[in-house]
Amino acid sequence: MSIVEQYWAGVLQRLQAEVDNFNRLIGHQGEKGRENEQSLSRVLERLVPSRYGVGSGLLIDSDGRDSRQMDIVVYEQNDEPTILAQTNQVLFPVENVRACIEVKTTADKEELVDGGKKKASLDALNAFDNHRPAMLFFAYRSNRSAATVSKHINLLKSENNDCRPDLFCILELGLVGGRSDLLTVNRVDETDYVCGITPLQEFSGGVRQIGRYRNPPDEHWDAEISIDGTIYPIVEVSGDYVIAEPSRALLLFCDALLIALAKREGKTPAIHRYITDIARDILLVGD
Repeated sequence: MSIVEQYWAGVLQRLQAEVDNFNRLIGHQGEKGRENEQSLSRVLERLVPSRYGVGSGLLIDSDGRDSRQMDIVVYEQNDEPTILAQTNQVLFPVENVRACIEVKTTADKEELVDGGKKKASLDALNAFDNHRPAMLFFAYRSNRSAATVSKHINLLKSENNDCRPDLFCILELGLVGGRSDLLTVNRVDETDYVCGITPLQEFSGGVRQIGRYRNPPDEHWDAEISIDGTIYPIVEVSGDYVIAEPSRALLLFCDALLIALAKREGKTPAIHRYITDIARDILLVGD
């Protein structure tokens, strides 16, 4: 495991500890949701280049339209004037925004459909430069299988509209997916959209093996397993059970977000070159 991958394993542990601790203390679901948004916001504020700000609110266009409420808004704060920031900014001109993120404690069908509606509201805005911010979906856990989540996401695409998120991550499942021009992963056929699990790989000679994954013991019936002091979820994929590695899903999700931010400037984020092929290995999930 590279230094970058080890570091992001630590980031995941801190994020999960923060969220779990707060959720145990607070019973109100709305407050839980807001704090879960803030926990992810704090991670992103340290991740994105300083030229970007991280906030929340609605996007607007010059024709008077506005989007639905966005949990997290990543916007340009250096080169573009924040014309509506004389107080706390809650309205963002669409031209200033680079990405919006919908954050959910639990991903179910209703939450995914709601995320699709938010993407549709973004697509309806008219930007002078024809730029459309990336729409991302992030959930800490799910009460559905990886295959069911993948199916619900793919149902957001119809013949006339594609309301699937540009990127998504369901942390508890180690599930990550989105547009293949943003999400760089191994073992993907020629497709414009991908969905997969980041499984815990087997070791040989002290090296992780691409395409070879650790399965839970036959007698293990719990939803998670402890290996060398780390808790990993057990996830069903195509009728089999594999041990998932959520820290890799989080790393690939954040890398893809940085790619989305950098594409407009024609750059490649430095972190992108530090993520190994082993870290980009996924197990595809069908719908």
